[in-house]
Amino acid sequence: MTRAAFDAQMARMSGLRFPPGDTDTHWEGLQELPDPVLEAAVSRAIRFRVDFPVPAELREDADAVAHYARELPPEDDRGTDLADPVTIGTLPTGTPVTATRLWRFYHEDCGDSGIESLWCGEPGPQRKPWQLQQACERRAAHDSHEWTRRCTCYDSNPALIRKRERQQKFADAKAGRK
Repeated sequence: MTRAAFDAQMARMSGLRFPPGDTDTHWEGLQELPDPVLEAAVSRAIRFRVDFPVPAELREDADAVAHYARELPPEDDRGTDLADPVTIGTLPTGTPVTATRLWRFYHEDCGDSGIESLWCGEPGPQRKPWQLQQACERRAAHDSHEWTRRCTCYDSNPALIRKRERQQKFADAKAGRK
């Protein structure tokens, strides 16, 4: 973090009571905090504090919000640039919608969502072209309908595994577990 970025964050709290004459002590006590964590801590202090916080109070705010401000590792780039842009439709305003990249899913059937959409009953105009036709688990007679189930890739899809790991880290941080 640079001193200029730090000073900008401290200036955001100028509306709190009893701001210090200078923030050198704050700088000494907080300079190793990552920029997103300090920004989140200052936002929390602005929302919940009346008086300008001392460095220890800001560190408490940083600890309380650090899990929100953590930077996640970047996702794999599974897209490829198209040689020529392709117009795939037009908005109601008349603006064309153009694709410039082609995205590759780990599992095309569910689009890496972990949920597979199926069709039960007679094919008709409501059935979407990508839906497989398979009877649902109802035993009594019923009309044709869409139904969903957990996709076969749920336990092995890298995108879904990463998503569950991120959700678990967030839940652990929220519950106060490390």
